Amino acid sequence: MFIMMNIFINIKLWYIILLMGEFFLDKSLRVIITQSESNL
Repeated sequence: MFIMMNIFINIKLWYIILLMGEFFLDKSLRVIITQSESNL
């Protein structure tokens, strides 16, 4: 039971980390795209 809860918490943590990582990647990619467009 305890091990199952531990795995569940770990999955939730990884899910949050992945969501945040995707969010920051999206923001940085947009900044790079807008910078390259302004350079052109």
